[in-house]
Amino acid sequence: SIKDGYTFSKCHPPEIFRSECSKRSWSRSNPKIFIVDGIIESVSEIHQILDGSSRQNVPCVIVARGFSDDVQNTLAVNMSYGRLDVYPIVVAVDEIGANQMFDISAVCAADTVSSLKGEVISSKKFDDIKSVELIDISELGMTIHNNATRNMVTQRRKSLTQKMSNIVIY
Repeated sequence: SIKDGYTFSKCHPPEIFRSECSKRSWSRSNPKIFIVDGIIESVSEIHQILDGSSRQNVPCVIVARGFSDDVQNTLAVNMSYGRLDVYPIVVAVDEIGANQMFDISAVCAADTVSSLKGEVISSKKFDDIKSVELIDISELGMTIHNNATRNMVTQRRKSLTQKMSNIVIY
């Protein structure tokens, strides 16, 4: 089959999660995706997301700049025992990752939680976060399939290309 999606090659699970969880690849239909432009430091910050995913039996990807060791351990242990189907993904703070978080948000038509907007991670409810058609995670990165945003992403790409062509370098 041919699948059309957006691959983010610099997105990967955090190190402790990767070493403690046996799942090297993950592919789910209709998962929710929670995007945080920051570091998730405690499980209590994402408790509502984890609880909602577990209660509703809906897979979820949490994309963030980083995860504390405790959060990584909790997610790895619960995934290994089949209690949760929540996969953490880290987007680095570098020249590629700087805008990648917002590209992921655009592909998912999802809001990025950010303290710069005065938002608190723990205030977000599971029912308020977006779903996409399919997410594939492998050693190559994360691929998001979401036809609902195809036109919007195409327009955004054209707009960015046009803005880049107008930049004059001296």
